[in-house]
Amino acid sequence: ADDVRYLPLAWRLMKEELEAGGRLEWAMKECAESRRRGSSGFDADRQMKKLSRGSNLRPKTAAVLRELILMRHELAKELNLPHRVTMPDESLTELMKAQPTDEEAIGNCRHVSRRILQNHSQLIFDAVERGKAAEPINVSHRRPSEETAEDRMRIDALWSGLSLYALARGISPALVLSRSALSQWYLNRRDGKVEPLFKSDGWRQEAVGSWFEDFLEGRASLEVDFKDGRPVPSS
Repeated sequence: ADDVRYLPLAWRLMKEELEAGGRLEWAMKECAESRRRGSSGFDADRQMKKLSRGSNLRPKTAAVLRELILMRHELAKELNLPHRVTMPDESLTELMKAQPTDEEAIGNCRHVSRRILQNHSQLIFDAVERGKAAEPINVSHRRPSEETAEDRMRIDALWSGLSLYALARGISPALVLSRSALSQWYLNRRDGKVEPLFKSDGWRQEAVGSWFEDFLEGRASLEVDFKDGRPVPSS
C-alpha cells in the first residue's frame, strides 16, 4: 500500500518545485511521451537488441532468443508479473546459449530458477524448437571500434560539458541524453549526416539543446560554480 499511499503528497511537492522553476510543462511533456512509449506495445526486437548487449549474435541464435523473449512475455501476462520477475534476463541469455531440449540440459542452466524448471520447462523447450525452425535473424550493432581514439576524446569532452551544464541547472544528464546517443549523433555528423540532437519542439531542446548548439558554434561558453559540492550556474 505504501507504494501508492504517498503519491498524492509526492506529486504536490514535486509540482510546487516544478512550478517554481518554470519546468512543469517540461515534466508534463515527458510524462506524455512516457505514456506514448508505454502504449506502443511489446517490442520483441528491441528486447532482443537489449539482451544481446552490443554483441552481433549469429542469426540462428538470434532467432532462438527472440522466441524465448516472446515466450517470457506471454508467461508474464499469464502470471501477471513483470518480465524480469517472471524470468530474469540472465536466464534468457543462458537458455539462448544452451538451447535445451530435455530436462537434463535445462537443469544445467544455473540462472533458471527451480520454479521455472518445475512449472514451465515445456514452454522453454517449445520456444527453443520454434527458434531453431524459424528464419535466421540478423541483429547488428554499431561497434565501439567505429569511434577512433580522437572521436572518443571529443565525444567524452562533449558529454562531460553537456552533463555539467545539465547538472548545474538541476537536471539529470541521464534524463536528457545518453552517451551512446551522443556518440551516434557525433559519428553521423562526422560522416556528413548533420541532424539536430534534440527535437525542436521538445523540452530537451529548450533545456540544453539551444545552449549546446551555441556552444558548438562558439557563441556560448560553459561556466559553472560549485556550491556545497554541487555545480550551479555561474554568477
